[in-house]
Amino acid sequence: MDDPTGNHPDMAFDPTQLPNCGSQSFAVGASKLPPSVMLVIDRSGSMSEMAGSLSKWDSLK
Repeated sequence: MDDPTGNHPDMAFDPTQLPNCGSQSFAVGASKLPPSVMLVIDRSGSMSEMAGSLSKWDSLK
């Protein structure tokens, strides 16, 4: 049986050549609110401790 593009089944099938294949539309709302930022200061030094084979800081990267 041929695929929807009319190609022979033994040939490569490229679904991106079909009209609207995988096409989806999404309504995206945006607002101009200022970002929320939190600054955390580690006075205890615990972030320098290892978490497995990496420091906690390196694990966050």
